[in-house]
Amino acid sequence: MVSPMYRSCAEQPQPDRQHNAVYQRPVNPEVSLSVYCREKNTTMSEIVKLEAQLRTVTGKKVKQLRAQNQIPAVIYGQKMEGAIAIQIEREVLRLLLRAAGGTNVIEISVGGKKYNVLVREVQRNVIDHSPLHIDFYSVDLDVRLSAEVPVITVGESAIVESGEVMLITPNTLVIIEALPTNIPNELQIDISRLQDPSDLLTASDLPLPEGVTLISDPDMVLARTEIPREFEEEEEEEEEEGFFDEDTSVEPELVGRDRDEEVEED
Repeated sequence: MVSPMYRSCAEQPQPDRQHNAVYQRPVNPEVSLSVYCREKNTTMSEIVKLEAQLRTVTGKKVKQLRAQNQIPAVIYGQKMEGAIAIQIEREVLRLLLRAAGGTNVIEISVGGKKYNVLVREVQRNVIDHSPLHIDFYSVDLDVRLSAEVPVITVGESAIVESGEVMLITPNTLVIIEALPTNIPNELQIDISRLQDPSDLLTASDLPLPEGVTLISDPDMVLARTEIPREFEEEEEEEEEEGFFDEDTSVEPELVGRDRDEEVEED
């Protein structure tokens, strides 16, 4: 039975620790995967360590690997002369993706060497979404890089809660630049600042952790409000009713009649 996986370092019950201390918690004694949590000032980053195997099976024969619960993968990137083909146990990979996602550094040990990598791409089965192949990108921990980070909304907006407007989040990803171990899992935007239908929140409103720089357009809209369609229709109906309620008893001015005709009628 697989042990439950903590999604973040903050969720793990750990004793008091000194600044910059490193701790290891085995995820499952039956698999070669462990999670390390490192505290850096006010931010937390999660480093996953994994032992993989070199892969000799390539091409269409990788179907045989999957039948044996082994998923093919490849490592390529910075400071590498060529790609390295590896294979990972299916259950280990499931835990790995759950722990690391696409923003946490993974240290892969294979063939007597260690590689610091990020998940670059996951190819999945179109039916059950199970992983078929993984691309790992090797990174230099001392070199800043760009990464996409999800944005989530926090807090409550009184005007949204009242039902007067709907919350619209047109963009849920931003591009940031940071050292690999400083890439946040997510960024949070506080929607309590939306107090008027005309208010909006942009990428420039995001609070960024230390060492993280925003690359996306700072004017990119992350959250705004919109009046529900039914409210707009009600307002239009009220305007039409108001128009027909006006006094229309005044005789319209006649066009094309000269002054003499008006005198004769008098």
